[in-house]
Amino acid sequence: MQNNLHLRGVLYAFFGVLVLSFDSLLVRLAETPSITILFWRGLFIGISLTAFTVVKTKHSPLKVLNTNRYPYLFAGLFFALAGFGFVFSVQNTTVANTVVILSIAPFFSALISYLLNKEVIKRYTFIAMTAMVLGTLIIVSASVGSGHLLGDMLAVLTAAAMGTAQAYLRRHQKLQRITIIMVSGYLMALFALPFANLSPEPDKLVVLALMGLVQMPLAMVLFSTATCFISAAEASMFMIVETVFGPLLVFIFLGETIPFNTIYGGSVIIAALATNTWLAARVKAPPAE
Repeated sequence: MQNNLHLRGVLYAFFGVLVLSFDSLLVRLAETPSITILFWRGLFIGISLTAFTVVKTKHSPLKVLNTNRYPYLFAGLFFALAGFGFVFSVQNTTVANTVVILSIAPFFSALISYLLNKEVIKRYTFIAMTAMVLGTLIIVSASVGSGHLLGDMLAVLTAAAMGTAQAYLRRHQKLQRITIIMVSGYLMALFALPFANLSPEPDKLVVLALMGLVQMPLAMVLFSTATCFISAAEASMFMIVETVFGPLLVFIFLGETIPFNTIYGGSVIIAALATNTWLAARVKAPPAE
């Protein structure tokens, strides 16, 4: 039973990040200023998840928010900050730089989880995390000194926000994940409202709607749910999947070249992730009779 729950968490995290991998591509396809992307994406996320909650539960999300207002706002704020950091980072550096820097999220998550939840990082997980960092260093080494410092620093802040959010959710497992993502969407829209273009071109609005109504809500809900079944550190490790698929999708659809270092480093990352998942499953598996 425990093994099945762990596998469920692994699948939620993997497919959540796989869907999230389309985010960089959609940001580029929107060809819209970052602040406008954030407004419309946040608004669409809030609207779509509000509608989902009403249909599923038959009552307003405000009923849930009134019971734990501040925890929901706190968690939603960190997801909103992650959304801001990611979009601005993609617009100020390469997609590969952004997504590989996000691989440090497990370190923030592990640190916060240790401080708040007293979670212990298993030795094999720590080794896997170290291997993944080596893989990201291989990738980043090809673009050091390219003038993307601002975008890279924003990616670091995004990783910190994501790691903190996942650790917080691990401690507050009773909070409804969909409600948290809904709150983060409205917060993004609220913060971006004074500076956003409220009348984007129709073709750009279609891309923004796809991002906010389908891709981002689905990805964030899947990934957030994963922390109910696996540790925050292990869940955050799956952000590495985006390191490979994000640049790959941009290459396929927009022709942005993927350096050899990205392919080589990505192979190291995927190998580390697969090994850690396999070892975790073996540890949790019941002994054979």
